[in-house]
Amino acid sequence: MVIETAPYVVLKTWTQENVELRRYDSLRWVCVLSHESSVHNAVSSCFWKLFRYIS
Repeated sequence: MVIETAPYVVLKTWTQENVELRRYDSLRWVCVLSHESSVHNAVSSCFWKLFRYIS
């Protein structure tokens, strides 16, 4: 399974705190909320909502 991540540039690092200051280019993000009781139903429901959004 491949997890897609947004490209970024690290501007500054605080090693002891394990923190990075990052710059992200402009992107379009979409999210979907689900109140389904099972993971299978939630994944299916969210997939179709996103599919209709991009179609």
